[in-house]
Formats: sequence, structure tokens, C-alpha cells
Amino acid sequence: MAAPTLPFSNEQLPALLTSLPSIASMIVLRNNFTAKSSMAQAIDSLNCLRQVDAEVLQQVNVNIASGAFFGTSIWVPVIDGQFITKLPTQLLREGRINGEALLSVTNIFEGTNFVNLNTSSTVRTPSYLANLFPDFGAAQVAKGAAQYANLGSPIDQVIAIMGESIFVCPTYFLLRAFKNKAFKGEFAIPPGLHSDDVVYYFLK
Repeated sequence: MAAPTLPFSNEQLPALLTSLPSIASMIVLRNNFTAKSSMAQAIDSLNCLRQVDAEVLQQVNVNIASGAFFGTSIWVPVIDGQFITKLPTQLLREGRINGEALLSVTNIFEGTNFVNLNTSSTVRTPSYLANLFPDFGAAQVAKGAAQYANLGSPIDQVIAIMGESIFVCPTYFLLRAFKNKAFKGEFAIPPGLHSDDVVYYFLK
């Protein structure tokens, strides 16, 4: 079953992408990290963290990572205003690219490996959306759930949501940035899971 393309409008995509827990919650996570490291009162928490024993940091990392929403990454680059000054989506809108052409291929079931399949009998699409996009309001959750309502069972729906929000939708920002020098494909050879296509690019 093929998933629909771009379930949200172009205007909604930046908000959708920046509301992902792996991006939007990084400041909270950093504060959480320092608190768990007994450094909440430090004037310069980052410098203080650099002085901590690696084993302590490793345990804090395990504690925080274990609380991540299934299928998302806790540790990702964040906009700090100095080293990374703008969102990738903003840079792409400005045409700030360092390539001449683009080939972007996504797989038909990108999201499967990033969804807890053990929840297939209990998962509900609205609550999944609310957890994946914690900044969504009730109206956005309802609209998102309605977009996927006809895509089989709830587990099929959340697989599509995960795959499209993390992998498929961002490719459209890339396509627009590269304009007429961009190409997009979909890998659909069963089972069509994330990274299943790689072996076909590097056949011996």
C-alpha cells in the first residue's frame, strides 16, 4: 500500500519539521542533561559538562536516550546562533546549497523500522501524532489523523506518518532548492524498508 505524498501543505511543513521531538526539544534535553549531571547550578553548564568523567556522561546519555520517543534521535544538531545559525529548511529556501545536482530516493516503507511494531494492537493515530509532534495542537492532530484515516490499520497509518515526516517530506525542500537539477525516486522493491535500496546502488 503506497503512502500519500505530502499530507500537509507546503506552508505547514516547516512547522511540522521543527516540531519533531528530536529537534524542538533539544534545549529542554540539554537542561535535563545538566540537571541529571548535578550541574543545574553551574554558571556555564557546557563548560562544566566538559569537565565531567566520561562514565558519568555515558550513564546520563543512556538515561536520557531511553526516554526518547521510539524511532527518534535524541542527539541531533541544534540551531545555536553561532556554529549553526539557521534551520536547514531556511537555508534551502535561500538556495544555500553546495552541490550541482540532486538525486533523492526514498523507500516505500521508510517508517517501518522506526515504529514499535509491538504496539500494533494498541497504537492510536491521534495519540501517536501528538507524541511525535509535541507542539501540535488538537486541530493539527485531528487534521493529521484524518489525512491517514484510510490507510489501513492504525499501525499502517503511523508507519506512513513516521516515514513521510522524517524521510519523504524533507526531500521536497531539497528538490525545490535544486530547482531543475533535482530528481526524486521511490524504491518499491519489497519489502521496501529503510536502507533496503542501498545494496542495489553498490552491486558487485
